[in-house]
Amino acid sequence: MLSGFTLSPSYAMTFASPAWLDMTHAQSVKGTEYHDLHISSALMENRQFVEAIPYLEAAREKGPTNLFATYNLGLCYYELAKASNNNPVEKTEYLIKAEAMFLRLQSLNPQISDSYFKLGKIAIQTNQMEDALSYYKIGLKLEPHNALLHFNIGWVYDQTENYDRALYHYSQAVNYDDKLSYAYNNMGLIHQERNEDKKAEIAYKKALNIDEQYNFARMNLGNLYSRLNRLSEAKAEFQKAVALEPENAWAKLYLGNVYFKQQDYENAVKFYQASIERNPGYVTTYYLMTLTLYKLDRKDDAMNFGLSYLSLDPDGNYSQEVKEIILSLKIQQAGGTFLKGFSKDALKKDPLKPDPQ
Repeated sequence: MLSGFTLSPSYAMTFASPAWLDMTHAQSVKGTEYHDLHISSALMENRQFVEAIPYLEAAREKGPTNLFATYNLGLCYYELAKASNNNPVEKTEYLIKAEAMFLRLQSLNPQISDSYFKLGKIAIQTNQMEDALSYYKIGLKLEPHNALLHFNIGWVYDQTENYDRALYHYSQAVNYDDKLSYAYNNMGLIHQERNEDKKAEIAYKKALNIDEQYNFARMNLGNLYSRLNRLSEAKAEFQKAVALEPENAWAKLYLGNVYFKQQDYENAVKFYQASIERNPGYVTTYYLMTLTLYKLDRKDDAMNFGLSYLSLDPDGNYSQEVKEIILSLKIQQAGGTFLKGFSKDALKKDPLKPDPQ
C-alpha cells in the first residue's frame, strides 16, 4: 500500500476509561479495593503506568472479580508494550501480560466488547491477523454499530489484501461515525491502488474536510495528483503538508519529487537535502539526489551522493543506475566523453514513487 496507512487509536471503545471521577468518599476509604483503584486511576491519567500497576494488583487481590481493576491492569501493560518498541523482549513480555488480563476480563464478563477490541489489537501487535479478526468479530456481535470495530476489521482485511471486505467495513465505519478521517484515508488508498482515481480523490478530500491537519491524507492526495501529472495541485498539497509539519521528511521528499517532475532541479535538490537531514536512513532519496545533481551538472556532488547510496544499499533498486552514473562521471573527470552505451533509461525511469513509509 501507499504511505499514511492508519490504524485506529488505542482508547477506542466504550467500556471504562481509567478515570474514576464519580467515586464517593466512602468508596475511596483507605484499605479498600476502591481506594487502590482511585490512586491507580490518577497515576494512569498521568501515564504513570508502572507506578499504577502495584495498586491495581492490590485491588485485584482484594476483589478478584473486579472488572475495572482487571481492565485497567491490562491497559497498563498494553500501554507499556507500545512504549517498548525499541526493546522487543520487553514489549513481548508486556503484551503477554496484557493479553492475560483481557482474557481474564473476558472470562469474568464475556459481554464486554472492549476486551475483544484490546485482544484484537494485541493480536495485531504479534502479527496474528486471523486471531485479531476473530476477536473483532465477536466484539461486533455485541456492538454491531460500533464504528471502530468495523474500522479495525476493515484494517485487518486491508492488510491481508481482501480489499472488497476492507472497503465494506470502512464504509460501515463512516456510516456509524462520519468523523473517522482515517477510514476515508484508507479507503482512498485502496481506490488509488485500484486506479480508481476519482474515488480516491473524493475519499482523501473527505478525510481532509474532517481534519484539515491530517497530513497522511494530504500527502496521499498530493501523490495522487503527482501521478496524474496535476503537478500544481500536488505542489500545493505538499507545501501545506510541509507548513503543517516542518520536520516531516516525507512531505519534503514528495515536494522535491514534484519539483523534479517540473524540471525545477534546484528546488528538487533543496527539498531532497532537507528530507535526508530528517530521515538519513531512507536510501532512495540519495538516488534521487544523485540523479538530480547529475542533471544540474554538479559532478562532484552527484558522485558523493551516488557513493553514499551504494554504501547504504549496494544491491538496492537503483544500484545499477547509480553505478552507471558514477562510471560516466569518472570517465568525464578523466577527460573522456559520455560513456558509450550508458543506459539513458536510467535517467528516464520514474524514481518518484518512494517505498512506503
